[in-house]
Amino acid sequence: MRSALQRREAVLVGILAAMIVVITVRAPVFLSAGSLDTLATDGGILAMMALVQMIALLTGGIDLSLAAIMALVGMVTALMSRACPDLPVVLTVGKRGIALHLGLGPWPKKLLMVAEVLRTFEHEKELPGVVFLDNALHPERVVVRMR
Repeated sequence: MRSALQRREAVLVGILAAMIVVITVRAPVFLSAGSLDTLATDGGILAMMALVQMIALLTGGIDLSLAAIMALVGMVTALMSRACPDLPVVLTVGKRGIALHLGLGPWPKKLLMVAEVLRTFEHEKELPGVVFLDNALHPERVVVRMR
């Protein structure tokens, strides 16, 4: 079983490398610094959207219009991050409206911390009202305000 997984991963890495070579040959600007910066920025936004969707699912805030809301939030977040890169982020998720104060980046790391906090409270059958992760002096600290 392990060799099958390793073989599959090797094939996927090979396909990814081949795609990078083909795209770079076709469009040499693909591996430029500006292009890689845009890829990292857009990838960060997509990671934030995926983590927020995961948090919505964990908190029981599943809604049929979640995909449309995620698309709108993604577009607004992308436009705001380009227009105002120093703007702090505050998200409200789930049916209970948990407020996440994320401050400035790195947002993917902070959203992983939020997921861990919510998972911990989920085991205790409680959900916080507000989660603060915007402490610039101590970014490892998480402050939780219960309802």
